[in-house]
Amino acid sequence: MRVYKSLLVVVLSFSLSLSKLNAQEQAWVKIPDANLVLALQDIVPAAMIGDQLNTESPVVTATYSLDVGGHGITNLYGIQFFTNLTYLECKNNGLASLPELPATLIELYCNSNQLTSLPKLPESLTVLDCSSNELTGLPKLPPSLKNLSCFKNKLTALPELPKTLTDLLIYNNKLTCLPTIPTGITTIEISKNLFNCVPNYIKPMGEDTSKYPLCAEGNKNGCPIVKGKKK
Repeated sequence: MRVYKSLLVVVLSFSLSLSKLNAQEQAWVKIPDANLVLALQDIVPAAMIGDQLNTESPVVTATYSLDVGGHGITNLYGIQFFTNLTYLECKNNGLASLPELPATLIELYCNSNQLTSLPKLPESLTVLDCSSNELTGLPKLPPSLKNLSCFKNKLTALPELPKTLTDLLIYNNKLTCLPTIPTGITTIEISKNLFNCVPNYIKPMGEDTSKYPLCAEGNKNGCPIVKGKKK
């Protein structure tokens, strides 16, 4: 009986040690992009060993702002583990895609890359600058979004624009139709697109835009009709 109990204690101790080891291994992830490794070694050195990031490090979980712009990064994998991030700047890199974004994110600056699509956007996002990329479409926009800059892309359509929007910069795209433009917008630039009518007028529209007629039934591009008048 004593031998049995001794063996049981040894087995349990070994199992607990193995569980702890597995948990520790799961806390560390490899950062595949060498340039992102260098950036993180500089920003959160206490959480990095070589190309390994300790995702449970207090330094990682307490980081609210991260600027990795202009580092030649092509893979941003690892950013999703900064679970309390509210500000992310990754502009002027060579990114073709973005990983899952932290749910806490409020401001995202991913402009001047080679992005062809965006992941699901956090509901908390208020600022999105994805200008100067290769985007052909946008995901559903968060209801809290205030500033949208997606000029100089290849957008052919836009999703519904949130009523909270105050700044809309979508010039230099391939938009043939526009969704209803929120009346709370104070800054707007929608020139150099392919539309030939607008869904509604708002005060900040310049002469080059307000000269377009309201979209009527049977319009050339098949745009939706929204009743409205110039204010």
